Amino acid sequence: MRRAFTRLLVGAILPVGGLSIAGCSHMVESRVITAFAMALDKDDLPELKKVASEDFESDALSRDEALASMKQLSIPTSGKPKILKVINDEKGDTKRVTVQMGKTSGPKVYYRLKKDESGKWVVDDLYLSKTDQSKGKSVARDMKLLLSVRGILDAWGGTNAPAGGTTVPAGGTDAPAGEINREALLATTTPEFRKALEQLPPEEMLKLARKLTGEIVQGNSVRPQVELREDTADIRVARSSGGDLIIKLQRDGDDWRVGDMAQVGRRGQGDVSSVIHLASAMNTAMAFEAAYARQDKAALENTCTPRLFRGSLAGADLSTVPLPAPKQDAQPEIVVEGSTATFVTETPDEIVRIGLQRVGDADQPEAAVYRVDEVTLFELKTRQNKRLSVLYTGHAVLQLFSEAVAERDLDSLRLNSTIDFNKRVWSRLTPETLSALQLEIPAVAPQILNTVFQGQMTSITVMQGNTPLTYVLKDIQGKVLVDDILLPAVDRPESMKMTYDVLIPVQEFLASYESSDMTNLRGHSSREFQHLVWNQVEKVPSLEQDLPRHLRAPIGSIQHNPENALIILGDDNFGARVKLVREREFFRIDDVTIIAGPEESQRASLRAQLRVRLQNGL
Repeated sequence: MRRAFTRLLVGAILPVGGLSIAGCSHMVESRVITAFAMALDKDDLPELKKVASEDFESDALSRDEALASMKQLSIPTSGKPKILKVINDEKGDTKRVTVQMGKTSGPKVYYRLKKDESGKWVVDDLYLSKTDQSKGKSVARDMKLLLSVRGILDAWGGTNAPAGGTTVPAGGTDAPAGEINREALLATTTPEFRKALEQLPPEEMLKLARKLTGEIVQGNSVRPQVELREDTADIRVARSSGGDLIIKLQRDGDDWRVGDMAQVGRRGQGDVSSVIHLASAMNTAMAFEAAYARQDKAALENTCTPRLFRGSLAGADLSTVPLPAPKQDAQPEIVVEGSTATFVTETPDEIVRIGLQRVGDADQPEAAVYRVDEVTLFELKTRQNKRLSVLYTGHAVLQLFSEAVAERDLDSLRLNSTIDFNKRVWSRLTPETLSALQLEIPAVAPQILNTVFQGQMTSITVMQGNTPLTYVLKDIQGKVLVDDILLPAVDRPESMKMTYDVLIPVQEFLASYESSDMTNLRGHSSREFQHLVWNQVEKVPSLEQDLPRHLRAPIGSIQHNPENALIILGDDNFGARVKLVREREFFRIDDVTIIAGPEESQRASLRAQLRVRLQNGL
């Protein structure tokens, strides 16, 4: 009743129509604006509503926190308003009033007054500068945005949640009281953001909302910073632990919707660059876990990068490496950094890390798509990092390599070996020399016993026939290759690479000697051997001993260090002692002691014997 009476009273004394110039006759405009400024100054929301239009009340005064938000706009209220100019519209129901607050040098405010249904003049909107007025940046527009932010924080923070819809209990001792209304929260978002969020399980959406808004004090203490554009706005809200929550809004008609959120922590700790990215990555990680548990390879292909799926999972028996179930009270953690994300869950014995890679346009968060690129199982007891791709790829490479050894397939051996293994062994062989080489690996399928991870290196122990072997694999930019094979040995190196690094020069030396190939014979001999012997002759000299037969004696032992090696062939009654030195990366024959019996007189140095013959002119 009081409000209706006031409107009639004020309306009765206000002029209608025409253009008025500032002066003492503008009592009506002065009274309305004075009443508005006094109510705002005294934080009197009911009185403020009495001198506001229905549109202004709906946009700017619809919440109890409206006055606190309006204070953030720094609307001048002190001093008596001085009417500088009044412009009436042609219909006579609105007018634009330029007001100077307080002293002559006081700030100017640009009000728009309007007649309500009862004929009373009320404030319909105001602008804080001439520039704001020209750009349409009114107080009502800013207030609608600020109140939208408060409504969004309520929906995300669980306080004052509207009735109806699906609610998720807050739970947890650290969670503030109240419930999050799932539908109310989703209603604040754009369709793209909603799509990413609603795929999350309700409890995960709750955790995410609490993580983002749990440290923001609700109510009048919220003081957001606003960066407003034509159809978008960034709202920065301080967090009690330091850092800010950034709400990225998009205009939807007369309303604002959340298009994304970001979190900036203190000193970069706890940063979340995009909640759409975070939710998308989390959805993909959980879909991967479910598809892997079902061994559903069609679904896995939709969640993995081509590198992981085609290179490791497509042809694998997924039952051989099950992903461990998380602890009952485990809370997955997800971190998004640049174009990658990591989803971590803890199990009683292992920590599972799912690494994801973003695909699509990085500048369009709503188009963010994540794919699983690697899964790492960290064993708490052994402190080993086991990569899923290496497990499956390593097993496949091991099988191929084993078959290539059995079939003496040199091309396949080279294809599945590291550069170093090829350089020291396989690239130095031909199909003929490979077939003559004693590889000492049983030609049967390996049975995997154990796998040990050490960074880029993976050691897989197998039983091949009755022989235990260890295949040493190396991950080179996502490609797993064989770098060595370890064989049980007492009197020689366990390393196959190290063993054949010194045996191949002996084999090549023997082949060159038998074919009288002086060029290769010099190439497989040390510089001193070349200088003292081979460079002095044009063809291979004949010997009293059968050198090839001595060099074909079984391997007795190998002594090896980085610069020198000694190979014992045969035994004390028959064989040879081959001395090698490393020159230009490879071992070369420095001398051969031919053994024809246990006595010293039954042993002769090849190099010394040839030197004597050269000195005697033979």
